[in-house]
Amino acid sequence: MIDHGEVRAAIERLRHQGSDDAHCEAKGCAQRLSADLWESVSAFANTRGGLILLGLDEREGFTPCPAFQIAPIIDQFVEGIGDGSPTGARLTNPPRYEVERFMVEGTTILAVRIIENDLDRKPCYIRARGVASGSFKRVDDKDLLLS
Repeated sequence: MIDHGEVRAAIERLRHQGSDDAHCEAKGCAQRLSADLWESVSAFANTRGGLILLGLDEREGFTPCPAFQIAPIIDQFVEGIGDGSPTGARLTNPPRYEVERFMVEGTTILAVRIIENDLDRKPCYIRARGVASGSFKRVDDKDLLLS
């Protein structure tokens, strides 16, 4: 279970820093998941895990997206991770995860905790790109290709 205090502290930290960091990534996707979300999932799964805040816009000072559509975003995430339909899975060796809804300034956002994969399930990579160009690691606020 993702703690509400943890989410509040993460948002406060991101706002103070003015950027994402090694532990947290915000994605302002309103109606569709951004293509680079899967890079962040891979990076967190291959590094130390992390928190992804969907519906929170970094470009707008980490404020909630007023047009955020939580139901289709959850469906897209679950399908992409491979739980809704294995044929829609975007990742090989997908991580375990937790999903929770949170109210932030009167708007619902979605917090997704990505749990680091065990060594025998690494690397987690974007299936369409293959292991060499679809495996990422997290370094500060960047998702970098594994070397």
